Formats: sequence, C-alpha cells, structure tokens
Amino acid sequence: MLDRDHYLCQVCKRAGRITPASTVHHITPLRVDYGKRLDPANLETICPACHNAEHNERAQSLEKKKSKIKIEQQKDVYEFKQNPEIY
Repeated sequence: MLDRDHYLCQVCKRAGRITPASTVHHITPLRVDYGKRLDPANLETICPACHNAEHNERAQSLEKKKSKIKIEQQKDVYEFKQNPEIY
C-alpha cells in the first residue's frame, strides 16, 4: 500500500496537501468487517495526524489516562502543616 500510494497521506492528498506518510490505515475498521483486513481497496496510506484524527477515541482515551496519571501524581504531594501540639 505504501508503494502504491507513493508514501503520501491519501487523506491529505484529497484535501489538496502533500504529506509524507508511513502508516497503513483500514478504511473500514476491522471490528466492523474483519474480512476486509487484507483487501487493498480497504487500505490507504495515512500520516500520523490524520490517523489520530480518524481514531479520536484513542486520543480521548489517552487524555483520560493522562488526567488520571496527573491526579495520581498529585496524591504523592504531601502538605505538612504546623503541629498544634508544639504551640
């Protein structure tokens, strides 16, 4: 597929942009039709930005994961207050 598409993002090409790409993308997702997994008509070369846009559920999942990590990191911060027994 990469050779067929000359290592150019087909999504960008349709939008009038020339963008190098090295990812092969399934147009119809495998979870929808696994039988098309090797069908050349169901494969296209796509750049990382377009691939992330196509799979925005992954980006949302990644944002949730980053948010969770940030919250967990905040839990590691301890705030020491003045000891009331001393004063």
